[in-house]
Amino acid sequence: MYKFFVGVDVSKGWIDVSSTEGLSVNYAGRFKNSIAGFKEVISQLKKISSIERSEWFVCFENTGTYSKLLLQWLSSQEIACREENPLIIAKLPGLRRGKSDKLDAGFICQYAYEKREKVKPTQLTPPTITELKKLLSRRNLHVRHCAALKTSLKEHRAEFPTELLHQLEQQNKMLIEKHNECIAFIENQIEALVNSDEEN
Repeated sequence: MYKFFVGVDVSKGWIDVSSTEGLSVNYAGRFKNSIAGFKEVISQLKKISSIERSEWFVCFENTGTYSKLLLQWLSSQEIACREENPLIIAKLPGLRRGKSDKLDAGFICQYAYEKREKVKPTQLTPPTITELKKLLSRRNLHVRHCAALKTSLKEHRAEFPTELLHQLEQQNKMLIEKHNECIAFIENQIEALVNSDEEN
């Protein structure tokens, strides 16, 4: 069972941090959204509570890129944390998103404490899965561009002079070939990644 609860309001450059052991919420301060800032948070929280880090629980909103570094760092330090759905955070009573980061950190902290029996730590996605998703997303981008190029001139053939139309079709052909090369390269990377993961 966790005994020390930490709420973090995450923005691009900063994080606001509050904590509680169940009696009252204490504001720990504002820190940089960086590894150095996270280390300062830990130092500050150690001054506030003598509870071991194995009994800490940190909760913050999933803000995409802004919260991923915090999630990864906390996980690397084996500190239990929850990257919560922003729709859930947005519904917290009293939350004033964008108006008071200090207060928002307190509400998130209170939420973590009140839901301590139900809220579970976020499990990091294995690195290979994350890389695979990015590769697939990149492949889909090239596929969409290919499809767009193949149809881009069909509806407007009559609008161009014959010579210009021929030149545009040649350009499309070259671009489609280049996209197909990229697709083939990415598919090879995906296959190598899958094979490597199976070997491990």
